[in-house]
Amino acid sequence: METLSFILIIIALPNLLYGLLFVISFNGIKRIFESMVEDDFTIIVTIAAFLFFGPSYFLAAYFYGKNGFLARIIMLLYSFALFMFIGFLL
Repeated sequence: METLSFILIIIALPNLLYGLLFVISFNGIKRIFESMVEDDFTIIVTIAAFLFFGPSYFLAAYFYGKNGFLARIIMLLYSFALFMFIGFLL
């Protein structure tokens, strides 16, 4: 059970930080994810990008297309939920 908690924390922590960075600058952070997925030649980096940053990226991209202010609020709530989830696992 401790191993599963550790793996979930390792996945949730980058999503938390990436979600908070989306609040500051959507376009700059979006380029980082897209360059990791499209411009890299190793499959490991692509899988890591989808696993560690993918949920935050896709959530922010969906809501940012509708309303930028709404996307920032949702990313703050998402980051808070991940923070609470990490605290629950610890």
